[in-house]
Amino acid sequence: MPRAINKIRRRSTVSSGDVLDPLLEETLVFGAPIVLGPSFSTLRFQADWQREWERWRATIMPKALKHRPGFRPFAMYAAGEIEARQLLKAAPRVGFTYVDVIQRGGATARHWLDLPAGYLEPEATYLHRLGIVDHHELERFWAWCQEPNPDCDRCLVDHYPREAALHN
Repeated sequence: MPRAINKIRRRSTVSSGDVLDPLLEETLVFGAPIVLGPSFSTLRFQADWQREWERWRATIMPKALKHRPGFRPFAMYAAGEIEARQLLKAAPRVGFTYVDVIQRGGATARHWLDLPAGYLEPEATYLHRLGIVDHHELERFWAWCQEPNPDCDRCLVDHYPREAALHN
């Protein structure tokens, strides 16, 4: 007796016509600019971040809220929607990653991506203090922090699904 063919669920991209580049998505969510990728040349100015964030917000934001509780996509900081966290003490000179975003008027805002605890207020508590993260999301964040990561004993488990993995 022949078996029925299993249907594979796929997301349709016909309606929008646009496909989010995986390197651009990585940059918008995590902030790490990929050298020689599309974000390296297109995301230097705050207006560039605002343009790309407005274009891809509806795609990225629901996944980020669900899979990364207590955090917000980096593009929200770079676009100026959320003010950058201030340093609690002087940052080390080398060994840590930052992104400089050129704002209107020529000023540069530096956003640190991987400074260890003690240099910046933790993002979840910062966002909670600003009223962006509610109490329930903060509880989800603390539960998420307790999940063991088999790849790294100090790293959080990254559950964020890349858009390219959802397409054919």
